[in-house]
Amino acid sequence: MSIATVLDPKQAIATDALTTRVIANIRGLIDGNGAEARDLEVVSATRVDRVIGLRLEVGIRWTSERQDSTGARNPEGSNHCRDHAAMVARMEKECGARAVSPDASGALAEVIRKDPIGKLRTLADGFNVQALPLRYHYHDRCGKCGGDGQTKCGSCYGGEVPCSCGDGRSRCFRCFGSGQVQEPYTWWNGHQHVRDSRMVTCGTCAGSGRWGVCTLGCGGSRQVTCMRCGGTDRLPCSPCGATGWFTRLFSTSLIGKPVRRCLLPQDAPQEFRSAVEKIAITELPGLHADTGLVKIEPGLGTVVAEYDSTIPHVRAEMRAGHVDIEVDAVGKTGRVVEMPTFLDDLLSEVLLNVGRADQAPARAIAAAKMARLTRSLLEAVSTSGRPVDVGGVVRIHQGAVSDWAVAGAYDGLRAAYDLIGRSPVRRVWIVGGPLAAAWAAAVPHFGIGDAAVREATALLEIGVLPPEAGPAAGALIAALPLIAAWRLAATTGRRAVRGVVGADARRAPSQGRLPWIVTLAAVGLHLAVANLPAITRAAEDLARAARGTSLPTLTEIPIVGELIRIAPEALFGLSGSGLPPSDKPRLEPRLPGPADLPANTAEADAYRARSALAQLGFFKGRIDGRRWAAADRAALDAMLRTAPPASSSAMARYKEASAATIIEGALNGEYRLKLPADSTLAGPLSNLARGNLTADDLQRLQTAADRAATEAGREQAWRSADGKRGGRVLAHAEGGQGCSRVHLEVEVGGAVEQAAVQLACVEGGRLLPR
Repeated sequence: MSIATVLDPKQAIATDALTTRVIANIRGLIDGNGAEARDLEVVSATRVDRVIGLRLEVGIRWTSERQDSTGARNPEGSNHCRDHAAMVARMEKECGARAVSPDASGALAEVIRKDPIGKLRTLADGFNVQALPLRYHYHDRCGKCGGDGQTKCGSCYGGEVPCSCGDGRSRCFRCFGSGQVQEPYTWWNGHQHVRDSRMVTCGTCAGSGRWGVCTLGCGGSRQVTCMRCGGTDRLPCSPCGATGWFTRLFSTSLIGKPVRRCLLPQDAPQEFRSAVEKIAITELPGLHADTGLVKIEPGLGTVVAEYDSTIPHVRAEMRAGHVDIEVDAVGKTGRVVEMPTFLDDLLSEVLLNVGRADQAPARAIAAAKMARLTRSLLEAVSTSGRPVDVGGVVRIHQGAVSDWAVAGAYDGLRAAYDLIGRSPVRRVWIVGGPLAAAWAAAVPHFGIGDAAVREATALLEIGVLPPEAGPAAGALIAALPLIAAWRLAATTGRRAVRGVVGADARRAPSQGRLPWIVTLAAVGLHLAVANLPAITRAAEDLARAARGTSLPTLTEIPIVGELIRIAPEALFGLSGSGLPPSDKPRLEPRLPGPADLPANTAEADAYRARSALAQLGFFKGRIDGRRWAAADRAALDAMLRTAPPASSSAMARYKEASAATIIEGALNGEYRLKLPADSTLAGPLSNLARGNLTADDLQRLQTAADRAATEAGREQAWRSADGKRGGRVLAHAEGGQGCSRVHLEVEVGGAVEQAAVQLACVEGGRLLPR
């Protein structure tokens, strides 16, 4: 069905307001983009108002909403169910019957009949049709406390927590726990006596930072009553409000699930059908078409509403220069759904020049100024240089330009902008780069940094600066010419770009790779000259080794041996051990998984704690989930006695935490325990490995190390009496005087761990860590 078109009888061009607006829109798009507005020639323009059908099908379903409350109660007017499954079955039966009743369909039809246009446009999935009086509830036991209303206190063990003092003593009143106090003294600086102060060991606490008996509440016992549970080791369950139960209450209602369809006439042209299908059906009524309700048909659990919609269709054929433009505008707003990319053809010459930016950057910039689209891209290049929003530019031009044309033009203009400024930037670096590199090498060669520190010390009377102040000052002084070159190159490049682009060019052009090459060369020269003595000594070591009567092995040359030692760690993150790599896992905590834990939470906590203490070598009894006892307390106390002093910042956090947190931190190596193995070659190992080495194991390890010292380069093995622990030792001669670089590996229960490479020397016939 169509409505007559208003035409100009001389030119067959529609003259209504909608057609005129569509043509004016195209005229505005081409104006300044390869053509002027007056260049647009309208060949033909027709308007046909077509009638289509809209169909709204709404199915009725039921839904429920849950509200929870603590405790077990019986809400009035609600059906009590045994559990969740019984409740769902009952709701399916009763609410499903309501959904297909004639009353529900009639109520939905009345909702649609009151505002048919608005309902077609705004209804969303799941809109409310009618609240049902049917309500249901059931009781659910609290999963955290199991219905008891109380849970175990997670901050303590047996109602007690470690005292913040750590070791049962108070913080020293004189040094405030630091172990050091400030002492004044006088020294001669070559010109005069200078009064200064220094830190010395506190005489009251002998440097330990602790003194007397703790006054914070433990009285030396190191344990205080838990403030959270008051010593009861039990807390009210917070989720259920200490009631142990929840009431799950459900309210029900009917909702509508709409489905919309567009019914197009069979004689509608394909361009009209394609345009309408690309418009959301909810936007058609009122916005793009005049729509009216035809009929409503209620059914069982469904309602169908049909509408007639009149949609204007404007088709225009135009020409601008050598480009033909055909558009189809659909709807009362004159929206062109499938806009042709005619600006690509109109701007073909401009885009061609911009695409040749690497050959003629100035011509690309000049061409970009001739079109409104490319001028906006040039402005974006000149201000930020960040990637442009291609989709946003295409939307601004209503799809009349392709995204690939916008992206290509932006990339070409950015390249032209940087190329224009590249020549003056290169001149700055060709002249200033060698000077900056020479200055970077001269600063450490002539000791300019150390001289500047000495002058500043004498001028400002600031006392003696640390030894690293000279090299740091030298590095800063060496960097000044480089910083100046970067700034000068940026300013020069920006000035060159402004001569071509104009005063709007605010971004400094990219300087390319040359500045980075010069900077890296200057840094390398500075470091090489600063470390020249060390490099010279290494070369002398190599020369002396080569002049010997018999050539040594590579590992016996000091500098080469050091490189061989540190190369794996520096390049690949591996240890420098000469031991063959192990195919066994690193020694790690082996706590039982969730399937191995008791069901009761309190028993599971005790199980974890005992298992962790056993793995650390402090608990020797049976690992189970029974209540925390004296043997467990003794194992925990034994572990705490091996912790670092309470003044250590790393331990302060654990002393205030629960015992479980302390055990877990020790097990996973978050802080280091003090164990008997620390004074042996096993000292660098983890808490878990050292805690499992007995005195006999350490003796066997020492014997193997002594053998390795006498047979350098030959691996020595050891094994415990029960066969559960063992390891390997390898020693390489280092620095003479009976010293060796020792590689150590231990095995505990099938898991292997390699210690960091350490230096050890023979003292009294034994190989001991230095």
